[in-house]
Amino acid sequence: MKSTLYITLFFSLLCAIGYSQSGEQISVPLTDPSVPGELKIYNHNGTIEIIGYNGSTVEIEIDAKDGGDKKSNKPSRRGLKRIPNRSMGVSISEEDNRVQISASNNNHKDYRIKVPKNFSLQVSTHHNGQIDISNVEGTLELNAHHGGIELENVAGAVIADTHHGTIKVTFTEIYDDYPMAFTTYHGDVDISFPAGLNADLKMKSGKGDIYTDFDLDVSNPEVEKSSKGSRKEIKVGGWTRGKVGSGGADMRFDTYHGDVIIRKN
Repeated sequence: MKSTLYITLFFSLLCAIGYSQSGEQISVPLTDPSVPGELKIYNHNGTIEIIGYNGSTVEIEIDAKDGGDKKSNKPSRRGLKRIPNRSMGVSISEEDNRVQISASNNNHKDYRIKVPKNFSLQVSTHHNGQIDISNVEGTLELNAHHGGIELENVAGAVIADTHHGTIKVTFTEIYDDYPMAFTTYHGDVDISFPAGLNADLKMKSGKGDIYTDFDLDVSNPEVEKSSKGSRKEIKVGGWTRGKVGSGGADMRFDTYHGDVIIRKN
């Protein structure tokens, strides 16, 4: 029953939601705009920008870009004009306020999406993959392998991970008792929280420093002892741990080439 509803809804969207001939602008109605929703999107090559707004639909703009001037070394192609490849190959579905966006090819596509403010997000990019999000509330799971992650005026809980890029987040409010993690390899982790933060922090920077303007109760490093036969080993923990306020949810901040910065709004 659910799969039938899903398929029917998907095809009705193409006919009724304002899908343009070029496939660049799509308006997706929600099953029940009065309750929170969820967006899940994976973009193999390109950026994703998501903005919360006072609306009841999900508005999607897609900019498909050609890979640039390429010359083929194959003799059978020489002397022929190359046609720019701007194919979309994008599938969009909605079921019970859950919107999913995926693509059948890896061509470069940049997304700009407007969602109602009370929306949870699962967002992943790979190449050229900057993620920018503003003015939303919910649980946000974000992964950008080659790109930074920047969140402005968000509320809720965040798990953010990238390899090549800075993570910068400004919270207006956080969910109590929700663990969070902010992890990168090349870049700063720069997070701003409301002044009344209560949390247990776990922080590490391989080649950088840790900064904060919160009153932080720092714990002694963990010491782990082990033995194997006559060999004894002692490991002193590489994490800096501390408590803000009365303590609370676990929050992890991790970078190698960069600083950890925890700010008070």
